Amino acid sequence: FFISQNKLLSLPTFFKQNLNCQQPLLNAEKEISLHIDQKYDFLKAIKIAQAPFFSVLKNLVENGLKHNPSSTKEVVVEVKGSCDQHYIEVSVKDNGPGIPVKYHKKIFQLFQTLKPQDESGSGLGLAIVKKTVEHEEGEISVTSNEGQGAVFTFTWPISAQR
Repeated sequence: FFISQNKLLSLPTFFKQNLNCQQPLLNAEKEISLHIDQKYDFLKAIKIAQAPFFSVLKNLVENGLKHNPSSTKEVVVEVKGSCDQHYIEVSVKDNGPGIPVKYHKKIFQLFQTLKPQDESGSGLGLAIVKKTVEHEEGEISVTSNEGQGAVFTFTWPISAQR
């Protein structure tokens, strides 16, 4: 796991520097966008453990692009704050093929994939994402139906006291 050192972070700057520069996958058109809930003014600059946060967010965004057979891949990252200002809620939405409900728990287990073993993916990514989020005292879930894209939502502490 990462050494969790909380640092001040500007979400828009972080997003531009780290996620918008992802290399095109499968030579497809792609769009990655960020939406920050404006009613939570404190979200402009927050103090979080940046390395594990980036790892989780990067994995979810890359999955939304990599597992989407569409020629136009879209991933939307939405960030909301908690009323007590102790957590943020991050949702990563894609326009991919979706995940059948019967696999929603399975995808977070080690070595589990929804594709044959000869295709890309080791089945480690979402298991590591879940462990990382839980290690930071957050939670993660997926909402999806087959054919309708997926939404991964996780909570992440800000200025966590350790």
